Amino acid sequence: MLNKTMTVALALTASLTWGISLEAEGPGTKLDGPEDLSWFLSEVYQSKPRQDKMQDIWRMIVPDPLVSEAPIDFHWAEWPTTFTQDMQLSFTSSDEMPVGRKKFAHTQGVVAQVKWTPIEGHGYSGMLKTGSQDVIMRLSETAMLHEKSTGLTPSVAFKFLRDGTSSDNIVAMPSFSNSGSWNFLERPMKTRVAPFAPDSCEDQTIRKKLVEGSQWPFSCGISHVARDHADGTFLPDEDVIVPYELAFEALAPYDAAYDYEIVDGEQVQWYDQLKRIKAGATLFQVNALTAPVGAGGVWVPIATIELLTDLYTSTFGDTRLFFSHERVNHDRIYWPKTWFKADGQSDPRWAKTEENTWGNWVPAEEDGGWPSNDADAKAMYMDQQQTHGCPFYWLIEAMQDL
Repeated sequence: MLNKTMTVALALTASLTWGISLEAEGPGTKLDGPEDLSWFLSEVYQSKPRQDKMQDIWRMIVPDPLVSEAPIDFHWAEWPTTFTQDMQLSFTSSDEMPVGRKKFAHTQGVVAQVKWTPIEGHGYSGMLKTGSQDVIMRLSETAMLHEKSTGLTPSVAFKFLRDGTSSDNIVAMPSFSNSGSWNFLERPMKTRVAPFAPDSCEDQTIRKKLVEGSQWPFSCGISHVARDHADGTFLPDEDVIVPYELAFEALAPYDAAYDYEIVDGEQVQWYDQLKRIKAGATLFQVNALTAPVGAGGVWVPIATIELLTDLYTSTFGDTRLFFSHERVNHDRIYWPKTWFKADGQSDPRWAKTEENTWGNWVPAEEDGGWPSNDADAKAMYMDQQQTHGCPFYWLIEAMQDL
């Protein structure tokens, strides 16, 4: 195994990209501890053992276990920033959101420490083989919910903390589309989802923005977790064995425990339901697709996910905690040649051409653009969903008026 040192590169990238100082702790430094913005980008933090990193992060996620923090409000008026921000930052190795960036998707969530326990005999490598108990899990709602919402768009993210270097992250969801259900754990969450329908509202708008970050916008990579170890070392390429896809399937009784629920005339929020699941619960089974279905792939169980803590709503989790996305093209280094044709049939690639990307244009408010106050912005978001089935339709209308 090889030693992997990324802290210097991370510090340089963060300094150049975000214009922040990441000096080591000492006299005259700008960063003194986890309460300081950018602490989790700093060399001091990155150089720590994973257990110390967990202590730093967890005391920010749960400042007081006896106090339940409310989820933050949705960013209704600022939501069009989704189309003006740099999508490359979604793929930056970090445990903290870039300074000034907000979660316009996955805004509200619940967080827990979890243990990833491998099931013997699956043959995959790295932390897929060894497992880890230094993992942070966040379950989040992808969309912005409102009084007329018809269901959830669930997602899950895992952060594998590692000694002296950046964390490894996995993100997954059942679909980009609304599930039509209030059962957050009803469907398996996968690292590869179905593309939008061709020429649909979503295909003409948000898909083009996603392509700016990855040419395979409907899948995220997992090979880094099959390459790396928790102690900061990693395997040479020839020893990496990775599945094609992962899926996180909620186990009984949690898969059917919660749905639409009214108490005292009010709907119980999905996060309040999930907070009833307590430490010690084995929440997920991790399944691996051994190859693309067109190349004979089958689903096999490879791990279980156990809660080491309760699930918490968290201001830090909703604002600063960051889960990096991994491009799936990194996985392709380790694929057998027989996978590529079958993958092309199920996971389309878009070249980063002007036609296939969005850019950073949004219309001004006076030209039919997004309202600048939360009340009007929320009303427009609701109208777009109810009238057009797509919250991005205002962009298509604006383009038609050009």
